[in-house]
Amino acid sequence: HFHKSFELLFCTRGVIIATVSGKRCRLSSGEAVFVPENTVHSYESEGDSELYAVIFGSDLIPELASSLICGVPESYTFKTDELLQSLMIEHFRTKTKLSAKAMLYRATEMFLQSCSFADVSTEDADYMKMIEWIRERFRSDISLDTFAKENGYSYSYAGRLVKRYFGASFTDLVSEYRVDYARALINQNECAMSEVAMRSGFGS
Repeated sequence: HFHKSFELLFCTRGVIIATVSGKRCRLSSGEAVFVPENTVHSYESEGDSELYAVIFGSDLIPELASSLICGVPESYTFKTDELLQSLMIEHFRTKTKLSAKAMLYRATEMFLQSCSFADVSTEDADYMKMIEWIRERFRSDISLDTFAKENGYSYSYAGRLVKRYFGASFTDLVSEYRVDYARALINQNECAMSEVAMRSGFGS
């Protein structure tokens, strides 16, 4: 699956097989995997295991998003230390925004220190352009065809980008953004459901 947020997954017991953007890795206790925004990923457990998953938006740790603009991680896994593990335990105990930030800043530091980056390919750059285009326009009536025409791509090339990076349809990708925005409006409890749908870009 994929979603528009970052994700951190901590393995605290057993073995987890994680696949991120087609790269398969084996996590054991004390290791973590970082999943960038809108990146297809999956998890499997080898027998009995325990894990903690944290899903968060780029607005919480803006430094993380900016560090990924110019390169693609060669590996998505990293080892945790006692400080990060204690911050993780504290966050899941208190579940406050400050405890989340403390944990995520430490995890971001450890991930970036251990990670090397490959140059962004032409297709990687085009994929990032697609994400930014959707982020700005998801509340409007958009389609893969309008994206291709506005950005000077052929429809078939734009379709290949979606298939390669998401393994889902363009409509599914746009819906991720709309659902997330609708969820935020519902949590504010200020709009009728019909207005939430219209403002989120669903139309009904």
